[in-house]
Amino acid sequence: FGKHNTPLTMLVHANDPFAHIAGDALSILGHAGHHYESSFDPDHGTMFYVRAPNSILYLSPEAGGFSANVALIAIDESTADGARIPGTSLSLNFKAGDFNIAYAFERHNELDLKTSHDPLVEPEVLDQTQAHVLSAMVHFPSTMMNFTVERLEVKDDVDGSHARLAYHLSVQQMFGPHSLRAAYAHAGDFGDHASGAGDGGQMLAVGWFQTLSSNTQAYVVVAQTQNETRGDFGTFFVHDVSRGAD
Repeated sequence: FGKHNTPLTMLVHANDPFAHIAGDALSILGHAGHHYESSFDPDHGTMFYVRAPNSILYLSPEAGGFSANVALIAIDESTADGARIPGTSLSLNFKAGDFNIAYAFERHNELDLKTSHDPLVEPEVLDQTQAHVLSAMVHFPSTMMNFTVERLEVKDDVDGSHARLAYHLSVQQMFGPHSLRAAYAHAGDFGDHASGAGDGGQMLAVGWFQTLSSNTQAYVVVAQTQNETRGDFGTFFVHDVSRGAD
């Protein structure tokens, strides 16, 4: 019990060769643009892939290649209508030799919506937000490939229900203690949202990594994010960008 990465977050980061550095898949995935920004972790501009407070996490052992992870997110707050319904996150994983496939789902109920950086402005509350992720990875002797597809869904009283599709593709090629890594991610428009047209974006990252010891690695990474006219995707570290800026 405590503040944990959810099973959804652990799945995506486990399959991302640029996890936690420039080029992170979360520069694109989990980001609902200027429409919605969770007060869970406003610095990352995302509704998902953050450490969830007051959560109970269970990680199952592997049996026959199968494993499952489950989290109950019991937010310690209430709304004007009473206590919030706990959120849930789960992942189902299957591994067979050099092939791995996994599905993850996460739902938040009555999640705070941060609409302003002004601390005096009270957040609004979304009825429901949820994410579906399907990820597949294959290992060859010196090559690793991963493909992840994500669907974000949002429901609120003002704009109704709408969704965004995104995907992430990565390749790693090993050369002894060195590796060349590349990734591409793309997010489409936010469905039928009133201002959703042209708010997609894409990211390309390339990096050279060298293992110096069992505890040390040096790398050089170049990553670029390109936004459509109304898109405001940044990097994993900086999401406070102007709409349409790259």
